[in-house]
Amino acid sequence: MEIKTITDRITCIVATLPNNPLKSLNAYIVRGDRRNMLIDTGFHLDETFSDLKEGIRELGVDMARTDIFLTHCHADHTGNAGRIASESSTIYASAIDKELIDSFISDNEGLKQYMTGQMSRLGFPESKNASSLSKNPSVKNNEPDVFAISAVEESHIFDLGGVRLRCIYTPGHTPGHMC
Repeated sequence: MEIKTITDRITCIVATLPNNPLKSLNAYIVRGDRRNMLIDTGFHLDETFSDLKEGIRELGVDMARTDIFLTHCHADHTGNAGRIASESSTIYASAIDKELIDSFISDNEGLKQYMTGQMSRLGFPESKNASSLSKNPSVKNNEPDVFAISAVEESHIFDLGGVRLRCIYTPGHTPGHMC
């Protein structure tokens, strides 16, 4: 785990993604006067969760005053949302990717079907799908806790107090990718 200061209000927690070619996830803490925002949470793995939790502790962030924003539906960004959220946290995602996340959480087969469809759309040979899925970290590490997501749309403003964040759709990586 590494912590990087971006600005006086934005910090990056570099969390480990073990046994993964990506190696790490950048989770961002945006500090407001009233609320904080945690952006992305990593795979639902103990090592990633431990790094995230340690970074939050080291930064002195109170999760009771922190909401979570998931930039997109992939498991390396959503997996720990339910684990790290407090009872007073709200978890947000774009309306489009919220539907995908909801289906993945409730049905791992739904995730496999989505991944198979994406691979076929991109020209991946169907004969290789099963083998690829069995090794894919998004499928293997997609056992998150069930959590509720509040959908946001283009131009939604999060007013954290002293910090305002505006949601912007940036589809491509996923149908509802949002910054």
